[in-house]
Amino acid sequence: MADLTRRDVVLLITLSPQLKLMGVDLSGVNLSGLDLSGANLRRANLFEADLSGAVLKWCCLEEANLTGATLRGADIEEANLRGACLKGCDLTETTLQYSDMRKADLREAKLDQTNMHATDLREANLENTPLLTANLRDATVKGLKIGQKLLGK
Repeated sequence: MADLTRRDVVLLITLSPQLKLMGVDLSGVNLSGLDLSGANLRRANLFEADLSGAVLKWCCLEEANLTGATLRGADIEEANLRGACLKGCDLTETTLQYSDMRKADLREAKLDQTNMHATDLREANLENTPLLTANLRDATVKGLKIGQKLLGK
């Protein structure tokens, strides 16, 4: 059960543009379309949350649980997702450029048309994740775990 509802988060944004929601449970909450720029969601539980179309620029999502979350079309530029779990996430048409995704778990994620330009993916796990339409130009990929789906197999 989530600690906060969408209404609670909207009220918090109104009161304080620099949200600090470290470790909060937002599992299953619909946060689609919200501007959460700069929010600190370190270790937050966003399991199966709907963040489609949300703005998460400059957010700290370090070690956050985003398993099964929908981030379709979200803007997550220059965010800290180091060690975050994004297993099975829908990141279709999401912008992640210049983000820190070191040691992130992206197994079985959907990365169709995802912009990961200059993203740091060192030691990230992308096993069983197709990358054919993702933009990885200038991304740092040292130690990246990929698997067979890289070539669409």
